[in-house]
This record gives sequence, C-alpha cells and structure tokens, in this order.
Amino acid sequence: MGEEVMSSVTEKTLALAGVAQAASLVHRHATGETIAPDELEMACKAILNLNPDSTEAVFGSKGNLWSGIQLLRQFNQQGNKDIAPPVIKYFSGMVQLALKLQKQPQRLNELGKLLDQVERQVEYFEDATHDSVVGGIAKAYQEVISTMGYRIHVVGNPQVLQQERNAQIIRTLLLFGIRSAILWRQTGGSRLDILLRRKQTAEACTQLLTH
Repeated sequence: MGEEVMSSVTEKTLALAGVAQAASLVHRHATGETIAPDELEMACKAILNLNPDSTEAVFGSKGNLWSGIQLLRQFNQQGNKDIAPPVIKYFSGMVQLALKLQKQPQRLNELGKLLDQVERQVEYFEDATHDSVVGGIAKAYQEVISTMGYRIHVVGNPQVLQQERNAQIIRTLLLFGIRSAILWRQTGGSRLDILLRRKQTAEACTQLLTH
C-alpha cells in the first residue's frame, strides 16, 4: 500500500472514529453518565473548526479520539454484539444525516452562518463550552438538522433528557458526529468502507492506537 493511500485510509478512519465517539458520548450522557468537560470542549471545537489544516487538526489530536478509535475497531473486529444498540443507531443516523446534508448546499450554508455566530461567542466568552456557546450550537442543530425530515431519537434517563442543558449538550454531540461524518465523506469515505472494508478499517484503528 502506497504512503498516499495509507494517509487517506488513516484520515478516513480518524473521521469515522469521530462519529463513533459522538455516538458513545450521546449514549453516555443520555443515560446519566457525566461526560468529561474536555470531551465536550473537543466536540464543540471540532464543530467550529470549519477550515482545518488537516483531518487530525479538527479533533486537536488523535489522542482526543482514543475512545472513538477503540470503539470503531471493536465494531469492525467483533461486530456490534457487545456494543449498546443505541450507539449503533446513533452512529448510523449521524452518517445518514451527513449524507442528506451534503446534498443540500443551502442548508449547509445556513449551518455555516449560524456556526460563525457561535464562533464569535467563543471569542467573547473565551470558553468553548460556555452555556451560550453550547446553546448556540444546539440551536443551529434544531434549526437546520431537525428540519430535514429525519430525526435521531435519543433514548435514556427521562430526568436527564428533560433538563434543557442536557438536551443542548446532546444536540451538540449529535452535530459533532454529523460534522465528523461529513469530514469522513470529504476524505473519501463511503458506505463501502462500512460494509465491505471492515478489516482495513480495523487495521487502521490498530495502527492509530499503537503508533
């Protein structure tokens, strides 16, 4: 395998690991497990990093995707029998929404404008996880993604889901996953990678985890 091809596979794997990590974070938060502040911060920064220098730069570093890479390897090595069913559902849903969004440039443009406004809030508050920032990202999700005719139904602890801040965090994490899925497509990802190239993806995950 040539170096250029390997680089392409690595970039696709990193982006798809972002989708996997987002799916896991949504499930964890929805069921009442508190996610670490740095996990939320990375998700917010990835959403707002619309002109990255590289795929890895979107996520800060590959180390920030450690759990997503592990989950993606598990899925491609062992199938989904040991992975919580909602995680698989969220993963699939975010990939589907990314595909739909890419086919609607007007919506993508609208989303970009809303996120530009949120970026200014980050600069003002100097905090990527400030209530106003997370609220702004969640609002962008509601106005653009939730009106596309396909919704991801999040299941979990009703007491958690009914709290507005938690609902905003979940929408933010979903948008993080969709952003990662769009990046995956931009690096050459396709449904064939998910369906037919599982061994290649698992090997790329192992490379990322051990180097």
